[in-house]
Amino acid sequence: MQDQKLHKLFGKPTLGRNRKTERKHALRPAVRHLLAQSNMSQKVNLLDSDGKNIENQHYYKIRLADGSELGYAPSGMSVTSAKAICAPMPSNAGALFRFVPKDDSKNGVPWTVGEVGSLKGLQSREDGTVLKLGLSLSSPPTGGTAALGWYDSASWGFTGKQLAGNRVALYARNKDAKDVGLIVVDLGRNESALVEDRSGDCIPLDCQFVRMAPITAKF
Repeated sequence: MQDQKLHKLFGKPTLGRNRKTERKHALRPAVRHLLAQSNMSQKVNLLDSDGKNIENQHYYKIRLADGSELGYAPSGMSVTSAKAICAPMPSNAGALFRFVPKDDSKNGVPWTVGEVGSLKGLQSREDGTVLKLGLSLSSPPTGGTAALGWYDSASWGFTGKQLAGNRVALYARNKDAKDVGLIVVDLGRNESALVEDRSGDCIPLDCQFVRMAPITAKF
């Protein structure tokens, strides 16, 4: 009689298949939450033009949509303390770049989305010299525009996001450790430069990392 009264108040307990189904549905939100946490914890690597991980043991060309490549460029533009500015060069005239992670002691270290890494470039000049410098955003005076330049010192770094077609959205770090966009500006006289995007939209540089050759000696 007592059980019958309880059943009237709270309903009969679910038995057999219904109880299993109830338990299964009760677990689903928890399982989905764990799976979501697992997916968030997995790091996603940036990919080169062939769909392979961008790693610290290979040289790359950084190629833009029009076929030009980033490299060392003579220019009338003055960049604070820089040896040279970084600008788009004709195809096959750009620098060889290598990704430098925080821990560069091992080979095969991939560049993950959102990770801050440095970029160093190597380029042979017409006089036979070889330039080996770090790429970094400049530190302009108040009100000035920061530009990409080549430096002896360590870079503030870069971050990237993956785009469709194995392309990379490249961002530069500024002196305040913030990601900023990069745009190409025309300086006239067939010269151009890469400067910080100041539109407020943080527009990144749309580019591809084209794998060229293994690195035999790091610099």
